Amino acid sequence: MHTLIKIVLIISTLLLTSFGFAISKQNNIVAAKELNQLLSSFQTLTAKFTQTINTNTGNTIQTTSGDVLIKRPGKFYWFVQSPIQQLIIVNNNKSYLYEPDLEQVIVKKINDNFTQAPAILLTNSNATILKKFSISLREKNKNKIIFTLIPKSQNLKATKNIAIIFVNKKIISLNFTNQLDQTVAIKFNNVKINLPIADSKFVFVAPKGTEIIK
Repeated sequence: MHTLIKIVLIISTLLLTSFGFAISKQNNIVAAKELNQLLSSFQTLTAKFTQTINTNTGNTIQTTSGDVLIKRPGKFYWFVQSPIQQLIIVNNNKSYLYEPDLEQVIVKKINDNFTQAPAILLTNSNATILKKFSISLREKNKNKIIFTLIPKSQNLKATKNIAIIFVNKKIISLNFTNQLDQTVAIKFNNVKINLPIADSKFVFVAPKGTEIIK
């Protein structure tokens, strides 16, 4: 009799686990579809941004601000105006990090080790995002929706706790924890979508005398 009860309990546990997994998987599919729709609503995006980096104890160690331009898929322009100028350009399979005060640019080929979270999430094709991340819905009300993303690739798992926030179908915030266990909060304002942006904005031309590091 005791053996029979144990068997019934085991079977019940397995069924409930399978049922819960099925519900979770279905919820992830719905969330991925909704995020896909929101990202598909724009091919280009321009905005002002403020990025704050905090330690794991909550102390602010850096605040930067500037302009971002996006042209999907694959093109990203991130210009830090304050406190020190810095430019990041992503164009398909290459990234350029230009620091005017150092008169140098670092050129890298993009692969799964590329850790610029905003560029990965906002410029890749929807199919690539779905391939790289598990997506779930954290919160949804009339005007606001928050998605949580978990990297699938071990190489991307240095970026954790990713949250994308939309209000009135426009992205307003992107938050994540970086490889140093610091919290990065990016806020977007003056967001404009589907305005024409010339491809030349995403072509880096090194000023004369710039050191190129590959």
